[in-house]
Amino acid sequence: MALSPLSKARMLSLRLSWNELMRMYYKYIGVLGSSAPVYRFEAVWHGRAVRTVVREPVQSVRLECTVHNPLLTDGPTWDCAAVSLRAIDQNGNLLPYCGEAVCLSVEGPLKILGPSVVPLRGGMAGTYLATTGEAGRAVLHCRMEGALDTEAVLTVRSREG
Repeated sequence: MALSPLSKARMLSLRLSWNELMRMYYKYIGVLGSSAPVYRFEAVWHGRAVRTVVREPVQSVRLECTVHNPLLTDGPTWDCAAVSLRAIDQNGNLLPYCGEAVCLSVEGPLKILGPSVVPLRGGMAGTYLATTGEAGRAVLHCRMEGALDTEAVLTVRSREG
């Protein structure tokens, strides 16, 4: 392995020997064909782990659907709900290079404002749902190739008067 002059200077400034550098390279970077490393980061506060983040190769992809206003009121005007979609791995980490298309469909007294197929950009997408003048239970179905289908339940109530 050849090092640039800047890399050699950095290695000398850290007082690393060639053997130590190679040991660190194989431990943290790895070589082609070897098993990929799994990293676990823990945030500790007052002696307790308050957050844990695990970074490892993606084994499964999941589509996360979050409705920011799941209780809508339909009255003289329509109500609207924002929906966020994220592609995440088995540890809940965002997959920023996932650019799959997500197919959306609604059953119940809601309609999708915008296209029914939205592409993920940076692993994320969004849409809006609007009431249609009726009350009841509504379900947003989200489907993406390579992930399990997901759905979100919303309630539309009518405001009389």
